[in-house]
Amino acid sequence: MQRVKLLCLPYAGGSASLFNKWRQFINVLRAFGGTPDEILDNPYVLDIILPILKNDFQMIENYKFVEKDESIACDMTILTGRSDNNIRFEDLLLWKKLSDCSSHIYEMNGGHFFITEYPEEVTRVINQVLSAKSLNSSGGRTI
Repeated sequence: MQRVKLLCLPYAGGSASLFNKWRQFINVLRAFGGTPDEILDNPYVLDIILPILKNDFQMIENYKFVEKDESIACDMTILTGRSDNNIRFEDLLLWKKLSDCSSHIYEMNGGHFFITEYPEEVTRVINQVLSAKSLNSSGGRTI
């Protein structure tokens, strides 16, 4: 497979710098969590997922927010992981600027991938929001 050779370039007579960039990217993925070591240590699986993940990261890095005159006409429920060091609470407050309605932030147990770490807790909050229970009594912060 051609892409497997790409991952092994230093051993195939290719550029070591490209290999090091892939290794650095894999280390970033490890730091985020959410991807098991069995996947990150398997060159055949990496052959499939690295180009996809790299494109995802590039899309996020290149995204430019364009402010609009109109706002979103609905309440917002924002979920975040308490231990996610990639998201600042102040940044979450910016969601309020997009809506004239109420917004609620739920700080969930877990990190960046809290949704997969604590699916029952996430499901409970979603069910509470959808069943129109009082958000303040269920732990959300009104902003």
